[in-house]
Amino acid sequence: MNKLPFHLIGLVLGLLSIPGWLDDLEFMVWIALCLFTGLVYYQSEVNNSFRLSLTFGFSWAFGYALIKTLFFSNYIDANPEYIASLEGLPDSIRALWVPMITMPVMALVLSLLIWLSFQLMRWLR
Repeated sequence: MNKLPFHLIGLVLGLLSIPGWLDDLEFMVWIALCLFTGLVYYQSEVNNSFRLSLTFGFSWAFGYALIKTLFFSNYIDANPEYIASLEGLPDSIRALWVPMITMPVMALVLSLLIWLSFQLMRWLR
């Protein structure tokens, strides 16, 4: 099965977040994508679901963080509440770096959600 389209999800969601199109839906979109990916790969009878989930989680998070970092000025213009949420940061951390700093945590959470959805599909079998 071709994994390339699934690996591009982070880039696509990053591009959709730049103009603020995802706003309140972003969390639910990530959850739905994790569940959908778990379902697709369960049906494909993948052997190593944990390694696959780590691959997806990190590629999604990296693509998402990369797009937000590259288009940061556009992102903050369309999402002024983002800068307001970062006001408590120390002066040594620039707001531009936050997407890349938080990327590993996001990657682990996404990986865990994908793996759990895969396990849920196996349990519901």
